[in-house]
Amino acid sequence: MSNVSSAPSPQDEHTRQQIGLIRSFLVTVQHFFGGFGHMFRLVKDPRHPAYIIYPLPAMLAAGILMFLLRLGARRQVGLMLRRNGPSSAKFKALFGTETCPHGDSMNETYKRLEVTEVQETVTQMVETLIRKKVLYRYRLFGRYFLVVVDGTGVLTFSERHCSQWAHDLLSPCAGSQAGDRQRHGLFPDDRIYREPR
Repeated sequence: MSNVSSAPSPQDEHTRQQIGLIRSFLVTVQHFFGGFGHMFRLVKDPRHPAYIIYPLPAMLAAGILMFLLRLGARRQVGLMLRRNGPSSAKFKALFGTETCPHGDSMNETYKRLEVTEVQETVTQMVETLIRKKVLYRYRLFGRYFLVVVDGTGVLTFSERHCSQWAHDLLSPCAGSQAGDRQRHGLFPDDRIYREPR
């Protein structure tokens, strides 16, 4: 007998998490929005019909998956989704295509979409969730819907600013925190830190 641990590797765990996320995503889309075709029905396909390989819902679903799986770049679509047997089989079952769309094809399609149509789809999705009372249990005081604004990725830096900025920013005894924030260039002045009157 071997004393080697049979604990799953981090890569196996990551794969399991991705599979679980994709399953949840597919079930959610089908249950609440009637599938991808129905969900994206308001978005008109700007491509010439003779050159279409992937239907528009497949292109848009691949973009959502790219975001959900945190692929980061379109080329990751090729590495993670196009060369992946289960992923290709799922795209074939859902959209009738051989595999996931190529990242460059996605980019060319996205550049030509009407932003207002895509935004209307998002609005319709939120309205559907409200109408079906999916979000009711998350209301504040049983009455107000909370609005969350995702600002992640708005400001990103490839290098660390300096070793002390987070410590100075969060330290309660660092003196003037607004001054620290100004020094590190996070905000232009301290007006936004004053208590309302």
